[in-house]
Amino acid sequence: MTWAADGKTAVEKAEQEKFDLVLMDVQMPGLDGYEATHIIRENEVKSSGHVPILAMTAHAMKGDEQKCLDAGMDGYVAKPVRSEELYHSIAIVFNGKHDDSSGTQVPLNFKKALRAVDGDPDLLKIIADDCVEEFPGRLEEINKVVEERDAEGIERKVHGLKSNIGLLGAESAFAIADQLETMARQNQLEESKAVFGMLREEIRHICNFLADSQWMSLCKMEQCPG
Repeated sequence: MTWAADGKTAVEKAEQEKFDLVLMDVQMPGLDGYEATHIIRENEVKSSGHVPILAMTAHAMKGDEQKCLDAGMDGYVAKPVRSEELYHSIAIVFNGKHDDSSGTQVPLNFKKALRAVDGDPDLLKIIADDCVEEFPGRLEEINKVVEERDAEGIERKVHGLKSNIGLLGAESAFAIADQLETMARQNQLEESKAVFGMLREEIRHICNFLADSQWMSLCKMEQCPG
């Protein structure tokens, strides 16, 4: 964790280091949070990056949140900051409404995934590593039965894959797998190849995301009371 005493220092540190998240106090000496964010966003145009920025302000008046978003911030937390509200805002930033710093949308619901492992991120990592190792083989098996138009085989193998996907909190992939399983159960296989293609692409996205070690730091941000 890195601290900045004022807006000018915040801008300098954002230029010098890569951060997963910036908590930006709106009221700071020198450059305020709005001005500092504006400069950071201008600099990112040259680097093609995007660091999530959450505004922190003592004001909670109507229109303040929009003012923060207009300044280029990704979210808004009113002071005094409650940890539960802060982590909720961070979760919103990282779980689908925004992109992460690499420009890739986060494909996992960490809160749901952590509930499945009693809040243990280390156990979740073990499960995630096992899933990534198994996914290619499972996809090949599903591809084979899809090509053979084997409805019973598709239903059985996709159902097994859904268990792994569900443990990861991969909601989009789970929804696609559920659609494919339902199609097989109803023996309606006309679009099965297209739906399987969507599933394979979503799982590729998940595997690429989990290949980046930074995902664990995002996950651990979900470890909050309640």
